[in-house]
Amino acid sequence: MTQQAILLVLLPLIAAFTLTPLRRCNPVIARVAGPAVVVSQVMLAITLLLHIAQLGPEAVGFGGFSIPLGIAFHLDLVGMSLVALAGVTLLLLWPWTVESDSAEPSLYLLLLAGASGIALSADLFNLYVFFEVVAVASYGLVAAPNSGIQLYASIRLLLFSAAGSALALLGIGLIYNLGGSLSLAHLGQVAAQDATLFSSVEGLSAFTLILIGLGVKAELFPANHWVPEVYGLSRPRVSGLLAGLVSKLALLILLRLLWQLYTGTGAEVILLVTGLVTLLLGELAAFRATRLREMLAFSSIGQLGLLAVAFSMGNEAGVAAGLLLALNHLLIKPALFLYAHNWRAPITALGGQAWSTPLASALFVLMVLSLMGIPPLPGFWGKYLLLKGVLTAPTLGMGWVVALILFTTLVEMIYFMRLLTRLYAEKSVQPIPPLSRRHYAPVALLGAGLIALTLGMGHVSTHLEQGAAQLLDRSGYRDRLIPASLRHPVNHFQTHLQGTARQGGHP
Repeated sequence: MTQQAILLVLLPLIAAFTLTPLRRCNPVIARVAGPAVVVSQVMLAITLLLHIAQLGPEAVGFGGFSIPLGIAFHLDLVGMSLVALAGVTLLLLWPWTVESDSAEPSLYLLLLAGASGIALSADLFNLYVFFEVVAVASYGLVAAPNSGIQLYASIRLLLFSAAGSALALLGIGLIYNLGGSLSLAHLGQVAAQDATLFSSVEGLSAFTLILIGLGVKAELFPANHWVPEVYGLSRPRVSGLLAGLVSKLALLILLRLLWQLYTGTGAEVILLVTGLVTLLLGELAAFRATRLREMLAFSSIGQLGLLAVAFSMGNEAGVAAGLLLALNHLLIKPALFLYAHNWRAPITALGGQAWSTPLASALFVLMVLSLMGIPPLPGFWGKYLLLKGVLTAPTLGMGWVVALILFTTLVEMIYFMRLLTRLYAEKSVQPIPPLSRRHYAPVALLGAGLIALTLGMGHVSTHLEQGAAQLLDRSGYRDRLIPASLRHPVNHFQTHLQGTARQGGHP
């Protein structure tokens, strides 16, 4: 059954390139073909997820080649859950109302193929390729209306992403030079045999370059200057996709890289400091924001910084907290950007007389409260687990990290409470615009997902803890991907790879 995992990438990828000619032949079939492919992909992902939950993680090789030469997927709870959630998110934000000749459906499918590849790939080369697929789809979605302002936003994102891609590729090249491979499992085996290999200046420089490069999409300091402008100028569906989904893909790559290669090398401190700086600057900028979309963009930066802090802890509590906060953010941020579609006036000029329905206002308040971390909503449990992970982390002197997390949480509560106060103000210069009709369904479904997550927190937390344990199981990851004949420390093929790499050659 797991051999079918390749379809999670092939189905949306093939559909993305066949949708345009199909649209010219039969626009009616083309309009339903895209969502049908996404539904099929989600059903296959859920089937494989149930299979993995019952039998445990599995590795799938393609092409008949052994690691480290072969292409392989690693199927675990986190990766398969991300594939399913990516499909559901794209389906909720699907461009149903676009013109029949629009390229947006094809770009959505291309984004889904890239997201699935990132979630499942087990080597740096494929991770980089799929990340570039996601980047190309993002550029197209930002620029899709072909208006001047969206084209400007797309070019700005393109320039930042191109620079980030170059830095990430340079970092991957340095890792190949050190380890003689691009397979994460093989590199992890090399790192286990030589504990100082990736803690060297070259090794930490490679991690820093990849961190900055992927930090463009992960919204991490210092590569996040594009976020407020692009999110403010893009359509709300696209802003929700970039903030809710694409940013998580970059962080997953960093998490796999950190745990397989860089455990105990000092790279976790680099990620921790980067996350804390991102968290602090993002929340302070959101506090000063005067318009809702600007506030949401800066708060997204802060929340992604919090995820980076969680993933840098190196323990199950921290990783589980990061996964829960990521899921909470994935459900809430797209919906809030849909709310903010017509909110052009400054927050201080808005009032609540024009809320479209009591349900719309209740869901908005519920989502904001969860971002703030009010119990018993998922945001609270995510921050609770994070503080638990910080306090049990092996690094000494983590009290200042706890203090900074609590301070930024207080800042977040202040500016969100200021917003909620305006929503129910009796007087205003301009009433709050009602929620657009075409946004009712996705907002309601995302709100229902948040409520279901709150009610099922016990089962979800168990699932997240199992997923975190699988992510942190380095030996199990290597054993599933590396044939038994290549697991021994003394191996001529592996020695040849390392030796040629250190001499600057190629195997």
